[in-house]
Amino acid sequence: MVCLGSLSFSGPDPRPLIDRLEASPRPAVVQYPGAADAEGRIELSGRVLVNWAAKTANLLDVEGLSSGSRMAVDLPAAWKSLAVSLGALWSGAELTLIRSVPDSPDAVPTDAVLTDRPEQWVDHPGVLIAVSSGATDTEFSGDLPAHAVDLSAEVRQQADQFLLPAPDLSPATLPALAQDERPDDGSVTSASAWIVEQSRGTAVAAGGRRLDAALLLTAITAWDTLRPVVLVPAESLSELDETSTQALTDEGLTA
Repeated sequence: MVCLGSLSFSGPDPRPLIDRLEASPRPAVVQYPGAADAEGRIELSGRVLVNWAAKTANLLDVEGLSSGSRMAVDLPAAWKSLAVSLGALWSGAELTLIRSVPDSPDAVPTDAVLTDRPEQWVDHPGVLIAVSSGATDTEFSGDLPAHAVDLSAEVRQQADQFLLPAPDLSPATLPALAQDERPDDGSVTSASAWIVEQSRGTAVAAGGRRLDAALLLTAITAWDTLRPVVLVPAESLSELDETSTQALTDEGLTA
């Protein structure tokens, strides 16, 4: 368990979001497992979150993806998706969040795809980066197209520091996040049904959901004030089971 330290400033901290997060031992992301998940509760401090982001940014640089590169992000609503997306933003990439894979992936005008379902993006002409979900994964758990980059196998080898100066990713200056509007379940649910911002953190019903622009922006808004994002395996905050209710209570949050 991370010890909750305290940071004391006489006024608003002028440092970029990345720098403030890196100096924080407080929880930045907490994810509770679903019934079928092998892993238990996962907690990342601000420092660990930035470490994941730096390694991701370095991997993207190795793959020739730099400031101005366009990336499609096709990932579940999960802690690693948030960390990888933060790294992509740090690298200067322009992100398009994808809810569902289009019928013609080669028509998506991006330089790269970050995805947990690479088999559906085989025809995309850009760099294909496969992202597995496990915290301790050393390789992608499924079959990979021959040209795909395995993030789990490659990211841990990257440097812990990214040389590009930390950008100002605060909510007011965050680069625009494009959202592909195709739903992943046949309907687009209002973010208020599954994301609730509170004074002690942000509660997210992440069960079965994909990372979208609303969640990524909400996460950055929470991190801007060093509040955690807490992901529980429910499909809606209005219909929590006992496990998810207890998880939010343990984190000092409500639905």
